[in-house]
Amino acid sequence: MLGPAVASELTTSTPASFATTVVMTAPPITADGSTHYKVTFTMPKMGCTVVTDVFSVDIGNPASIASFEVVPLVSITGIWVGPHTFTVDDVPAAGAHVYTVTFARTSGSGSAYLYASPTSPATLIAEEL
Repeated sequence: MLGPAVASELTTSTPASFATTVVMTAPPITADGSTHYKVTFTMPKMGCTVVTDVFSVDIGNPASIASFEVVPLVSITGIWVGPHTFTVDDVPAAGAHVYTVTFARTSGSGSAYLYASPTSPATLIAEEL
């Protein structure tokens, strides 16, 4: 059984037009230093503006770099990849922590876009295990 969870929901499309852009932030959690957290990011679809650009999706807690997961996504202009769900497990140090989702361009020159809507939201959930 999962424990308490915090969640963030994005219902509008978000451009990630720089080399690295934070696209979502979850509400803070207060960790005890020994509890595991399951952090799940779900996105309806993602696309990019230049053929063969490669972007990564980084999910984690900046205070605990080891929790970041990098997943390369290759998209051809006009073809959107998704839906995708990414999950990481983290045991943060005692104290307050905020989990984020960051898009980073690893090759190419274009922009990435996270497409979301009220009927197809992107979500970021941190659940105590």
